[in-house]
Amino acid sequence: MKYLTLKIGCFKRHNWLSHDIQNEILQLLSLTVVRNLNQDIKKNKYFALIADEMIDNSTKEQVSISLQHVNDDFDVCEDFIGLYETSLTTGDTLAGIVEDVLLRLYLRIEDCRGQCYDGAKNMSGHMKGAQAVISSKENRAIYIYCFSHSLNVSLIHASSTNVLENVHTLAKFFNESAKRTSIFLNYKADDDPALAKNTTLKPQCPTSLKSKESLANGLSAFFEKTSSLFYLKVSVIVFGFTVELARNLQTSDISITLALRHTEIVMRHLTDLKTEEKFTELWEKVKKRGEDIDLQPVSLPRVRKPPKLLEHNINACITTMTPSGETQDEQ
Repeated sequence: MKYLTLKIGCFKRHNWLSHDIQNEILQLLSLTVVRNLNQDIKKNKYFALIADEMIDNSTKEQVSISLQHVNDDFDVCEDFIGLYETSLTTGDTLAGIVEDVLLRLYLRIEDCRGQCYDGAKNMSGHMKGAQAVISSKENRAIYIYCFSHSLNVSLIHASSTNVLENVHTLAKFFNESAKRTSIFLNYKADDDPALAKNTTLKPQCPTSLKSKESLANGLSAFFEKTSSLFYLKVSVIVFGFTVELARNLQTSDISITLALRHTEIVMRHLTDLKTEEKFTELWEKVKKRGEDIDLQPVSLPRVRKPPKLLEHNINACITTMTPSGETQDEQ
């Protein structure tokens, strides 16, 4: 009895909470989940690949791999398989990682019927990209450019101004100081109590004192203009439609027909906004708001006259041919 009591006391001292044991438990749970998902994928036979690469917080390159398949009820299933570290991001390397994952899952590449990646050359390249390597082994694995990534790239190129970058910088500027964050939250509470509940700000990277001063001066000059407020209002309206479109494009059961339908709806709404009446209505609201908060009014740039030499050459070129073949200046 004494020996049994001693053994029980020894077990009580082991709580099994060391990091090694926890990692082992998590790995066993992960393998069990993947094993169950693999059974469903093998049952449905045909599948499509979804892969993307990114850098985590520890600056390690990670490849995310998911598989999409359709069950007997024609429901689209999208299962996340895992993250796989890699030191190289060439097309051959990424294709090799995908093939290794399929091999570990006992899935045949001959049953692959689709590939979905972003537009990076190492993924989408038709010669040495990952999709080209996999297509060379199974030509029925059709490559599809990710709809959501295409939308994201389009919005980046459409945003020609630096408004969003300044907003991001402003958030970091407030977040690096507890006093500035407190002032910002108090201002939000006074302006709109509903906004005071959201206290999340993006993290700020440490910078030197001199750069902080120049950063504050630059942000102050930018956000004191009515034109900056107008850019922000336009961005809120446009991104309000596109964010909802991005969510729809990332659903697991999205089809090409449905994706095109959502895109056409958003394009129709944006086209309806490109009218003189809508622009005037928005501009008047922004102008009044700028006057209420004492922003700098918008001033039109000074119209410069063209140089006399250029004006003379333009007038000399504006001629018409007479029926006799001679030229005369237009009045």
